Amino acid sequence: MDSDPRYADHVQRLFALLKEAERGGRLLIDQERLRRSQWHTQLWVSREDRGERVDLKIDLVNDTAPRVGAVESDPVLGRSDTWQNILANKVAAVFRYEPKDVADIWIIARNRGFAWGEVISDALRKEGGTDPVALHGILRTVPREELAHVAWASPVDLSGVSADLKLIADDILYRRANSLFPR
Repeated sequence: MDSDPRYADHVQRLFALLKEAERGGRLLIDQERLRRSQWHTQLWVSREDRGERVDLKIDLVNDTAPRVGAVESDPVLGRSDTWQNILANKVAAVFRYEPKDVADIWIIARNRGFAWGEVISDALRKEGGTDPVALHGILRTVPREELAHVAWASPVDLSGVSADLKLIADDILYRRANSLFPR
């Protein structure tokens, strides 16, 4: 959503659907991790799948910053951001020092071709303080033990992730094309 005055209504509608699914035994809403504000809602839902608990984090953002690309529509997920907008948001958010943001940057870089100069320009439009030199320093020094706390969808080689982050950091500093794709 982009500064949508009906944001709260959209969130309420989603909650109603999730509550209905919860009453039907299809999922559980984690009330303890629920976070709501005027511009952002974060919630976790979980369900059992083949004897294992599967968690899904859902972030709903009523963006006030410029969007990169048009909203996409998916038959399963509904309206969602483009990967370019997500990447620009993650790059602008690196200064929060959240390992998940760094993991998302790495995953997108491994799977998409793009120019880091464009990503930095997009991030600067969202967050004027985005600094390529600071990004370089942060991404080159992410502690491996912090990356170990990320709930990876499948096992990853943390040494390889760290090496890739150093390459991403250099690509950002020199505003090069993404060196991780294709690899």
